[in-house]
Amino acid sequence: MKRIVVLFLLIGTVNVFGQIAGVSASKLLNVCTDPVPPKTIEFEPSVAVGFSKGFYNSDSKFNSYLKNQDSLNVASNLSFRFTYGVMKNLEIGFLVPASMNDICIGAKYKFPFSFKKSTTFGALAGVNLPLGNKGYRLSENKNNGELFTYGIAGGVIISHFFTKDFSVDFNAVTQKNFPSATNKDFNTSAFFAGADFGYYFIKGIQAIIGFNYSSFDFNDENLRRYSFVLDFGFTIEQAKNFLLVLNTPVTIAGKNIDKTFGFGFALTTTID
Repeated sequence: MKRIVVLFLLIGTVNVFGQIAGVSASKLLNVCTDPVPPKTIEFEPSVAVGFSKGFYNSDSKFNSYLKNQDSLNVASNLSFRFTYGVMKNLEIGFLVPASMNDICIGAKYKFPFSFKKSTTFGALAGVNLPLGNKGYRLSENKNNGELFTYGIAGGVIISHFFTKDFSVDFNAVTQKNFPSATNKDFNTSAFFAGADFGYYFIKGIQAIIGFNYSSFDFNDENLRRYSFVLDFGFTIEQAKNFLLVLNTPVTIAGKNIDKTFGFGFALTTTID
C-alpha cells in the first residue's frame, strides 16, 4: 500500500518553522550578511519535495507509519521569493507558496562593521501571515495550526570567510506564534540555528554542506518536537544574472517529527 500526503514546506527542508523567509542567501537554507544591492530585485521560484516513510516518536526513536514498509508520505511545494535592495545595508522581501495559504515577509540588515574584515554581522526580522486560503482545513491537520497562524521572528547572522573560496554563514532565529481564531488553544514558540559551509572548488560552482537544528514548543507538552537536518547542495553561477541552487536535506535525528529525505531546486534571477 502506498499513501501520498501533500504538505506545505519551505525550500531546503520540510520542517523549518522558525526560519525567516523572503531574504537572500548565498548558499542553502542559512542566509548571508550581504544584502541585495540597492535598487536591485531578486526573483526566485523554487521547488521542494520531501519523502518520508516514518517519524521520530516522543522517545526520539524511529517508527514506520504503517507495518507495511511500502507506506510513503510525499511533501511538495512551489514557492516564489521577491527581494528588493532598499539601501546599501538593507533589503526586504517576501515569499509566497503557490497554494497561497500564507505569506512570509522578511528583512535583513548588515551591520556597518566587521571583525578583521573576514567576519561580518547582520540581523533578521520577519512576520508570517495566513492569507485565508481554506484548502488546508482537513481534520487530520488539526494539530498543524503552527503552519497557519500569525508569527513574528527575529535573529542574527554571522558570515565568515576562511579564504576567498571557503566561507560559512551562521543563523540563529527565534519565533513567537499566536493563536488563530479557529485554534485559540494553540500557542507556540520556535527556535532555529544552523550553519552552511561553502567552498568554490571550480570557478562559479560552490559545494555546500549545512547543519540545521529546529525546536518547537507547544502548550501541549506531548506535541513538543525538534529535528536535526543535514543539507547537501551546490550553487552554480555560470551566467551573469542567474544563480542555480540544488540541495538535498536529510533528517538525521528528532522528536515527534517526520524523518525526511528530500531535494530542492531554486533559480535566482537578478533584475537591475
